[in-house]
Amino acid sequence: MGLLPTSLFRELRPLTADQIAAARDFTGESANYHRIVRGEVLTGIGQEEHRKLARHKPAIEDGAKTHELTRPLRLFAGYSSGASVLGNLWHNDPAKLKGLGFNYDGVLSSSRNPEKAREFMDKSTFANKVFLTIEGRPGLLCLAVSELGLGHGLEEEVILASQPFVITEGRRVEPDQDRRNDIVYLVISNL
Repeated sequence: MGLLPTSLFRELRPLTADQIAAARDFTGESANYHRIVRGEVLTGIGQEEHRKLARHKPAIEDGAKTHELTRPLRLFAGYSSGASVLGNLWHNDPAKLKGLGFNYDGVLSSSRNPEKAREFMDKSTFANKVFLTIEGRPGLLCLAVSELGLGHGLEEEVILASQPFVITEGRRVEPDQDRRNDIVYLVISNL
C-alpha cells in the first residue's frame, strides 16, 4: 500500500482479482453498468453479458473505495440522461441547486479530460444531458483506473465511489428552443 506513481492517489488497500476484472469490464461497458445500477433491464446485449455486469456491481463499488486523492484534482463526467443523475431536480433552475448535497447511486465514471467526458455525453441521443465538473479534494474515494493500467483508453480514468458531494455551481445551456436539448452544467466537490 502507498502512493501510486503520480502521487495523486494513495492506495488504501490492494485490489482483489475480482475488483481488477470488474474494473477492466466496467471501463468498456460503463454506460450499461450505470443502467443496471438504476435497475433497468438491458436490451441489445445478451443475457450473459447482462449477468456479468450485474455480478461485477459489488466488486466495482467496493473497488472504488481502494484509493483516495492526496491532492486536489479536477475531473469531468458527462451523462446523457439528466434524470439518471438529478432525477426530477433536472427541471429546476440549476443555479438554485447550489449548496445542495449530491450523491450518485453506484459509482461515477470520470476523466481528467473534459473533451473525453463531453464525447461520452454526446454519444447518446437521449435528451436532458448533465455535465459534471468534480472538484476532487484530498480524501476523495476512488479507483485510479488509468494509473493502474486497467482502462481501455476510453473515458474512464477515475471511478469515484458513492459518497457525499455538495453542488457549488450550476447553470443550464439551452442550445435551441427545444428544452429536451438542454445541458445542465454542475460543479460538485466532495465533503
